[in-house]
Amino acid sequence: SRDVWHQITATKDGILVSRQEGLKWGMKLDEVMMDRTLAVIGKLPPLNVGSGETATCVKPGRRFIAYKVEKGDFVTKGTIIAIVAGVVQDEYREQYVRPIRAGIVREMQKDLRRNMSIDDAMKDLNIATIGKLDPLDVGLEWKPVEVPFLTAEFVEWRVRTNDVVNKGDPIAVILDASGKHEVLKSPKKGRIESRQDQLTKGCNLADVLQDKTVAVVGRLPAVQTLPFVQTPVEAPQGAIFQGWLVADGEQVSRGQPVAQVLMPDRRLKDDMISLAQASAENVVATDDGSINLQPLEPGMRIEDAIEGPTIATVNKSVPYMQIFAVLVCVVLWFCFFCLLKIMRKPKPVYSHLIFDVLPEKSDIEMPVQDGVPEKMTVQPQVPHGLQLDFEDDHNPHHGGDHLYVRTYYAVHRPLGIIPHDAEQRQSPITVARFTINSYAKYLGVRLHSRLVAINGQSVRDEDYDTIDAMLERGLAEYEPWPLRIHFQCPDGRIEPRKFDEQPLGLEFTNQAPIKVSKVFKDSPAEQENVKVGWYIVQVGDMEVRRITNFKRVVGYLQEGVYPLAQGSKEYPLTVC
Repeated sequence: SRDVWHQITATKDGILVSRQEGLKWGMKLDEVMMDRTLAVIGKLPPLNVGSGETATCVKPGRRFIAYKVEKGDFVTKGTIIAIVAGVVQDEYREQYVRPIRAGIVREMQKDLRRNMSIDDAMKDLNIATIGKLDPLDVGLEWKPVEVPFLTAEFVEWRVRTNDVVNKGDPIAVILDASGKHEVLKSPKKGRIESRQDQLTKGCNLADVLQDKTVAVVGRLPAVQTLPFVQTPVEAPQGAIFQGWLVADGEQVSRGQPVAQVLMPDRRLKDDMISLAQASAENVVATDDGSINLQPLEPGMRIEDAIEGPTIATVNKSVPYMQIFAVLVCVVLWFCFFCLLKIMRKPKPVYSHLIFDVLPEKSDIEMPVQDGVPEKMTVQPQVPHGLQLDFEDDHNPHHGGDHLYVRTYYAVHRPLGIIPHDAEQRQSPITVARFTINSYAKYLGVRLHSRLVAINGQSVRDEDYDTIDAMLERGLAEYEPWPLRIHFQCPDGRIEPRKFDEQPLGLEFTNQAPIKVSKVFKDSPAEQENVKVGWYIVQVGDMEVRRITNFKRVVGYLQEGVYPLAQGSKEYPLTVC
């Protein structure tokens, strides 16, 4: 007798709940099964509909055709979410499914297939859940642009992301319940960090927003100064603004205090900043002239409130005599150049020019001793070091709100990164500031970027301690990042030196600027040829030549020395 093959088909639309997993090829079903059930077809579980979310239901008796949106898309009342088919007025035809309100597509029945019966395949009739937009992040010193009430419709935007606005500038227009247009204005001067881009004309704000924030105004843009006409007034790194000592537009003189800032003390153990023993300092004018002040408020951390250290500019009087002298020099130089061109003999022009070019292929012929050329293949270089991927939302060549991942290869330790909320040990690790001698800053890591992968392994879902341990293991084999200190000689020369271990073997006077009074024998300082009488003018990235607070300069020096390898020699406690 011949075996007859039968194909067993599903008796209804739905999801495969279970099957006889123990069946093997050649088994007789009557001998191994108690009944004739090979598999059980069930229904798809219903979609979650949370607080503030709505279900998009279809009518009974319909068959699924296709989805027209994806999860995460923003939809309005007129958006087609899916196509179904069924009998309408004694005629079988396709129908469009639209949401009852605008919002984000939170969930969909991804297991639905074409021509499936929705009644058979689903436990309910909801094929998509529509939710509200995620609230915008509001950073330190940033201000939200809020609607006064949610019972309104959105009309239009007046700004784009990354636009710079002044206080009172229009941000967006809404239509209130009475049909009156209302303009939302900026609460401060700054850059538009983010906005609810999905909002379109006619959107009901109560349907799509979880809070009242439609946009966020961030830091003030970096101050651009005109050469020879303006000079910047810069605040120290890490300063907290306390108040202005002069009025905007007032005439100031060089060295006159114009603002007061608070300098927190640094704690070396965990790279944290403490306000408990903060000291007040004055920021002075850098030139004579009228001063223009930035709109800072007391208590603001300057790094979070403005892009760059410049908090004011001094407008110098126009140097007419110097400009006239420069113009005269330019005219004389031009006349001399023209005279030289006239008197100069023309060079001969050759009709045949031969240029040496590199071969297009990577195979290069190299001579060998017996005179027979041999091909040598140039292999591409493989990056060396611990691979670190940082994610941020800034790219100078593209616009829009996109995230960009930049890869760096670390061959020194430590990174010298101060993360946001480091005391709380939160993840992901986001760069808030850099240490004095930061290796990460040297590599080009950006502020406010997030560490998302180590050696190709994603750490987005890892906790702070796990990420810290991975960094410690990955960087353990590499040497510490050397500390660069710049010294000023008595004759005014600047001598940079590099140190790989501590202590440095220096003794200095207890006053700032710090002057070297002794260099210990066989110490790292002697090996670097540091001389008595030299002044320390820069530690890592921090310039200290104008700082008169001795404890503050020593703190910077200790912070730079702290990560270095411990040397075999010991010196008195007064030595760094």
